[in-house]
Amino acid sequence: MKRGASVLRQTFASALGSESWRSTGGPGALLALAFVLVLTGCGEERAREGVVPPRASSAKPALDATAPASSSPGVNLILITLDTTRADALGAYGQQQQASPHIDRLAAHGVLFEQVTTSAPETLPSHATLFTGKWPYVHGVRANSGYVLSERNLTLAEVLRDRGYRTGAEVAAPVLRKETLITQGFDHYRGAESPGVVLKEIKYTEGEERKVKKPMRVGSDISAKGIEFLRRNHEETFFLWLHYFDPHDPYSAPATFNAMFPDSRYLAEVASMDFQIGRVMEEVERLGLRDKTLVVLTADHGEGLYEHDEPTHSYFVYDSTMRVPLILSGLKRLPAGRRVPSLVRTLDIAPTALELMGLPGMEGIQGVSLMPLLDGGASDLSLVGYGESNRFLAAFGMSPLRFIRRGSWKYIHKVNPELYDVSADPAEIDNLITRHPDVAEKLRRELEGMIRRAPPKPTDAESVIDARTAAQLTALGYVAQSPAPDLGEEESLRLWGHDPVGVIQDSEDVSIAMGLIERKEFAQAMELLSPIREKYPEGRYVLELSATVLQGLERYREAAAAMREILKLEPCNERTRDQLRFLLREHEFYEELVALLAAAADHCPEALRNINNYAWALATLPSDALRDGAKAVRVIQDAIARLPEPDPAYLDTLAAALAETGEFDQAIETESQALELLRAAGAPEQVLEELGQHLDSYRARRPLRDPADAAQGM
Repeated sequence: MKRGASVLRQTFASALGSESWRSTGGPGALLALAFVLVLTGCGEERAREGVVPPRASSAKPALDATAPASSSPGVNLILITLDTTRADALGAYGQQQQASPHIDRLAAHGVLFEQVTTSAPETLPSHATLFTGKWPYVHGVRANSGYVLSERNLTLAEVLRDRGYRTGAEVAAPVLRKETLITQGFDHYRGAESPGVVLKEIKYTEGEERKVKKPMRVGSDISAKGIEFLRRNHEETFFLWLHYFDPHDPYSAPATFNAMFPDSRYLAEVASMDFQIGRVMEEVERLGLRDKTLVVLTADHGEGLYEHDEPTHSYFVYDSTMRVPLILSGLKRLPAGRRVPSLVRTLDIAPTALELMGLPGMEGIQGVSLMPLLDGGASDLSLVGYGESNRFLAAFGMSPLRFIRRGSWKYIHKVNPELYDVSADPAEIDNLITRHPDVAEKLRRELEGMIRRAPPKPTDAESVIDARTAAQLTALGYVAQSPAPDLGEEESLRLWGHDPVGVIQDSEDVSIAMGLIERKEFAQAMELLSPIREKYPEGRYVLELSATVLQGLERYREAAAAMREILKLEPCNERTRDQLRFLLREHEFYEELVALLAAAADHCPEALRNINNYAWALATLPSDALRDGAKAVRVIQDAIARLPEPDPAYLDTLAAALAETGEFDQAIETESQALELLRAAGAPEQVLEELGQHLDSYRARRPLRDPADAAQGM
């Protein structure tokens, strides 16, 4: 590989701990990210396309002004979310192996809801529903990756912070990292990437014995830091969120708990997590906080444990992953030992907590307060459960899964639809679709009506994931996907492709291939992926994995072809375009690079960062036949005209384009302006030095060539 002007950019990227911009293909994109990092360090909002958008907080829904005034001021809230925890893993829900004595004690002192549905079998969208009281098709987060929680959503944490609460979050997994914006409203946040946290170490005994640290915090660390928060804030009114990730695959509990549950590594993890929750509750008691602290314990989703042939979660929407625990405890007003048998949703947690705390509710949400079920005013609120999974869509190009539940009837909307009476058949084995087609059709129409009547989802919920985040998600067994194609909600009820039930083995093979890729065993991964790729030609994630494997095998042309297949399906898939751009630059396929950037400029005119890179390539590539300075000037000036304010990344590109046309004086003036902006923003010295080199080149009447040594070799 020839190295030139991109060396500094790659070094700087490594220093930042991010690989996402090694594929940007031009200093304009480098400067865009550098400028954003400087601005975000000054408290500005996250940026897209190299510019900083205005705050969206003004569009947040208001508090419900008609709600009753506070009747119990000073009520604290501790929210405990258990990742990957089935309801029936807990003793209070019927588990016979005594894996959860501390959680069971919470249930005995409070209220337990027996039938609770979550909204998604993935962590980020289900937590987004919990915090906003909105369905995924309203708050906009549809999967663990490729989405962020739009700031146009109002969250429970924001409501409480605005009421003067001290808000803190101790989060175990990178799926809920700050960049997802799930942490809106938390003054204090510590996640899996925060300094000083303790990460989980997994011991692998198959093949060569090895220990691998996974990007997840151990439960003991969550509890220890949570206890620190309680001790620091116990004299204030507070909201503490504790997220435990222990029961998530791969299961590797401390030896004490593995010895207690030798036949179930999963229950050993549940027991380990329960012990850590007990530590926190002991501290709540010691500090005298129990009677004035509402404790809400729930889970984001369950775990398949090979029911319906699903070993873990994320794919199906059966109750093995969609039924979760919900316990309210702590406050004296809660009727101790009450069990509520009627259907409720995690969607209802935020409005219920606010009413229990005597605070106004949130407008524009689908969740409702469950208070009538607590005070005896009602036995059943006739609520409708809903959930969705987009994993089959992302991985195999198949229609997404949805379910709707009313009472005991549960309808699953898929190619071969299913209908269950979950009271009589909790394992969902006996499909009643042919015996009760009228019930299924009624539920399908209700599902269609729910989606049709829903308010529009935010337009800024989708996000491109970087390479580092993709690697973390893959290490946890998740599909590191770009946003799913926007089919339109009514259109997404259309069914196509294979039925998911027949695809589970292929999904398992994909998971195995992910592990092989992580270990760089590319040949074995290719053996698994090749037949799957042929079977699902529109499976975006399978194509992405294939491209990764082909690069590992140094079959770069084939890797580029796989990426082009993705872009045929999604011309504006920014992550794939960036990966292909990097590959083409890295291996000096310059003609194909220009064609890629030009096609993206035509099909995705709003992707200004791509246009910036297109202009940079036209101005600086070493090939005389491919450079076109005059066109580069036109392209970048059009992009600059659409920016809300001057951006040094785009000015740097404009300067290079002007130099290519021989307008060196204008290039000097433009580059100087870019440098002034970066100095004022406190940009890193490395970035200022690189732009200084550009300026020196223009003063010497030399246009830029990138990469420089490639040009020298031609």
